[in-house]
Amino acid sequence: MDVYTTLEKYVVSHGVELAWRIGAALAIVVVAILGARLARSAVSRTLHARAGEHRAATLAPAVQSLTRISILGVGFVMAASQLGLNVATVLAGAGVLGLAVGFGAQTLVRDVISGFFLIVDGVVEADDHITFGEVSGTVEEIGLRMTRVRAVDGQLWYVPNGELKIVGNFNRDWARAIVNIPLPHEQNVREAMAVVQTTADLWAAENKELVVEPPEVQGVMAVTPAGVNIRVRVKVKAMQHWAVERELGHRVKEALDAAGVPVPIPRQVVYHRGESIGHSGA
Repeated sequence: MDVYTTLEKYVVSHGVELAWRIGAALAIVVVAILGARLARSAVSRTLHARAGEHRAATLAPAVQSLTRISILGVGFVMAASQLGLNVATVLAGAGVLGLAVGFGAQTLVRDVISGFFLIVDGVVEADDHITFGEVSGTVEEIGLRMTRVRAVDGQLWYVPNGELKIVGNFNRDWARAIVNIPLPHEQNVREAMAVVQTTADLWAAENKELVVEPPEVQGVMAVTPAGVNIRVRVKVKAMQHWAVERELGHRVKEALDAAGVPVPIPRQVVYHRGESIGHSGA
């Protein structure tokens, strides 16, 4: 019996089994892909139902990524088993490869771990306005490796999670609106402070839903060549301080105008020194 006859018999005897194995493996892969897509939608619905819109928007990208990777990983392992591959050997090889990649991609691992703790600890969430380094903007999405931050001017920053080491967050509990008010040197500071305090108290009475603590007018904060600066500050709900500063500044300006308090004008004093020139006679 020649080699071709032997090969033909092997293919005939094992062809059906091989076809079934390939078909089963493909079916498993297809089911895993569809399952990952369905799980993505299910995770989104579950998070929105149990965690609320704001928290769900933060958790969804990371949880969906983990769920998709897990389902696809299990699906491909099962497909490999159907094809007759030794799953234990494949997993051991994958573990060794993962360890080698981990040593070579420490930055990637750091970013993923940092992203996990950013989400779990609640340091940053979607729609938070944060400041880190010289960048300030609104968080659009927190991924496993990278966070997207939209700056005030519209520029979109892609920040590796490992870089978010020191973060300032305006969306926590409360914020403080601060309005600096310049006054001329000749102005009676205590009278101006009384006008500002009355104006700030009136605004606070009209906006009780925003105010956390009553307004406070501080004394002279700085003395400049043009005049002196006083300050009014008020503790308000988170992310409301910018709007409050604009509104309160507008009202204080109108109140000071009505009270006849002028705007300080920079002044410069010039001294003229005359010199007598003596002439000697012949």
